[in-house]
Amino acid sequence: MCDKIPCKCSCDMFQVADLDTFYDSAPGAYIVRLCVEKTCSYKHIWLKLPNGSISALPLTPNNTDRPSWDWDHDELAPTLSPSVLNWISRGGVKQESWHGFVTKGRMESC
Repeated sequence: MCDKIPCKCSCDMFQVADLDTFYDSAPGAYIVRLCVEKTCSYKHIWLKLPNGSISALPLTPNNTDRPSWDWDHDELAPTLSPSVLNWISRGGVKQESWHGFVTKGRMESC
């Protein structure tokens, strides 16, 4: 796991079955889940980034005003577009945590 901010690490991805397993997994874990809200339902992909941070991204179409990512619907080796930019807050200061691409089941740092 990368401990530098911003992280420049990359890793292969692996699918997990549920969120409990996801939270306990190493970087590279992911799960695609259906999110149901009062007015809509859409899929999210949860990513355990190379630095151990977690990002949950809405996938298109999502019928909301939120940003969303295009997904190739490959649950074994997903590709997302555009890139993933994750931020964290340390001591009240917002910092880039990880920025990279998810391509064919691999998270590649920019």
